[in-house]
This record gives sequence, C-alpha cells and structure tokens, in this order.
Amino acid sequence: MIDGLSPAEFVEWVRLCCFIDEDSGCWLYQRSHNDKGYPIAYGTGVRFGVRRPLYVAAIGEIPADRFVSLICGCVSCLNPAHMRAVTRSQYMHKAVGGRPRRADILVRVTAAQRRRADTKLTLVAARQIRARIALGDKYAAIAADYNCTPQNISYIAQNRTWREPSPWAI
Repeated sequence: MIDGLSPAEFVEWVRLCCFIDEDSGCWLYQRSHNDKGYPIAYGTGVRFGVRRPLYVAAIGEIPADRFVSLICGCVSCLNPAHMRAVTRSQYMHKAVGGRPRRADILVRVTAAQRRRADTKLTLVAARQIRARIALGDKYAAIAADYNCTPQNISYIAQNRTWREPSPWAI
C-alpha cells in the first residue's frame, strides 16, 4: 500500500484512479499497468500490484493458500465487489478455460467499442456527413446519427478517411 494512507483512504484513492464502467460495474484502472495488463502503482520507491493490497484494504486478509480472482474477467478491473479469494485449482481452472461459468462467458465491451463494431459507413454517408458539417451540426450529434465516434466524423471532415475519388483515376 502507499505509505500514510489508511485502508479506507487507499480504497478511495484507487477508486479515484479508475474509470467506472456503468454497464459492467468494473473499476477500470487508468494509471500504470505491467506488460500483462495488470494494474500497478508506485509507493515507497517500489512498484507493486494494486489488486492484492486493495483486496486486503477493502475486504480483509487473503488466506495463505488463496489467489485473488475477478468474476468479471477484466484484467484492469479493481472493483472489490468483483474480487474473490480462490484456491489455486479454482484459479487455474478459470485460467485454462475449464468449464465456462457465466462470468467467464460475459465479454466486457464499452459503448464506443459497440459503436465501432456496428458502423458501416459508405461514400454516400460521408458526403452527407460533410454536408451536415458545412451546415454547422456538431460532431457528437452527427456521430450519434451514424452510429460512430466523433473522431470518425472529424476524420471525414478533414478528408483523412472517405476521400472523394479523383476524377483522373482510371
């Protein structure tokens, strides 16, 4: 844990370092992660994983033969309500696939990822988008109508994507 913080203050500090996904309830850590995507922090000059100290601060001691596992399956989630202390065999069963449980089957997808996955723009739509931009419509409103991100609308406006074909092309 970070020196000088009580367990309750540490839990609050972690919560403030997270984006809370309203759909899944996951606390998605917005600071440093290790090479495998697990949340890490720096305190007293050393790097440490955040999940175990958070479990101890929020829930209580972890038995010696237990591992902290997440029911949501999201590597960067730090919501204490999603944490469980499990045995090594339970932990490995989940890690290698084992019998799928409901929590393992759920896939956490953000609203922006859903918009990107469902978007099918065409050159005609890009022309309509450019016309709406010329009329002064806001990017966010256009993006909502076309089921894409405002960044996509910006790229279309800048001719970075969906460029008009050259009249000289054969």
